[in-house]
Amino acid sequence: PATAAFRQIGNAVPPRLGERIGTAVLRSLSAGEVAAEPTHVTSTKLAAWFDRQDSLSVPWLSASSPWTVIQGEILFGRANSTVIRSGWPLVQNLVNPEMTLARADIVQMSADIQEKPDRADQLIEAASWFLAAQEDGVDPFEDAKSMALNPFVNDHTARLAELVACPDSDGPILTTGGILRVAARYTGLPIDVINRGSDGRIAVSRLVGGSVLRTSNREACKAQAALLELANNQCNVKRPSCELCPLEPNCDFAANRQFAQATLQLE
Repeated sequence: PATAAFRQIGNAVPPRLGERIGTAVLRSLSAGEVAAEPTHVTSTKLAAWFDRQDSLSVPWLSASSPWTVIQGEILFGRANSTVIRSGWPLVQNLVNPEMTLARADIVQMSADIQEKPDRADQLIEAASWFLAAQEDGVDPFEDAKSMALNPFVNDHTARLAELVACPDSDGPILTTGGILRVAARYTGLPIDVINRGSDGRIAVSRLVGGSVLRTSNREACKAQAALLELANNQCNVKRPSCELCPLEPNCDFAANRQFAQATLQLE
């Protein structure tokens, strides 16, 4: 049938392209260079590192419900670590919209800590929208697309909530500025500046994996959460702590940094 024909055409590799790929593979094999760390190994390493963290600079990355992630992003998105440490414990146990609405006073208190009372208003409105959708028999937390229908939930927050909740289907690949910075430092390529949506997405995929890259979806989700935590803490812009990063042994940035430090010591 036509659909099967279209699928075969779409999956086909043109002979000349196959020849070029085969030639490149043979050239690579004959070069004798050490291969980069396989994706599934890197992803497993990141996921294991994330599991070992006793405290996170973005604590809702370890949440078990998408609402908790949305709550954290609306209330504390881009807040400094001091504010998060003070305010997050107040709301971390409000794991669904009903609980948040019932404790609006606590929500307001957590927003007042950072002197941004409008964030409490936005969270209450978002919770009311989700509750109304559930009462209409709709599952507003089904996936990122459903969550982003909420006028108070942006696309990034919805995708992050889907990622952390980690459904059985493939989670989204996030290409935030922080994640791209980590991937760019690891690969030594300027993917945080050039071709962020194409080369950047490929580079992140090679770090976190997924079902097509011999990695479980749950592990890939945790690996992405690890990249977010690394970007916000160990691999920050000004003072990266390479020695605390699980990617350090194979990281281009860390290798060059060590070389520069060794050169300065010799001089």
